Amino acid sequence: MLNAPEVAVVIQDAQGIAHVRSNSNDVGSGIVNLAPEASRAEAFLGKSLYGDCTTFNGAIGEVLVYSRPVSDEELLQIESYLQGKWMCCEK
Repeated sequence: MLNAPEVAVVIQDAQGIAHVRSNSNDVGSGIVNLAPEASRAEAFLGKSLYGDCTTFNGAIGEVLVYSRPVSDEELLQIESYLQGKWMCCEK
């Protein structure tokens, strides 16, 4: 639904494949190259300095970033926590 809250999840595995989920449902996957490691003065979410990229036109309630892979069980717990916290997005 347009303008409906959503719990969106992207997890990149060790092979570089990004798995996308929406409200606890698999949406798709594909290879995503990570940006090279570098010191940055700025980081953007929903915006890019690339000329052809459009900005995100919406609201983001929360962003979680982990420095390690999460297990399938942890992923379900994270999604459940976010769905409860934001009172939305049931399967």
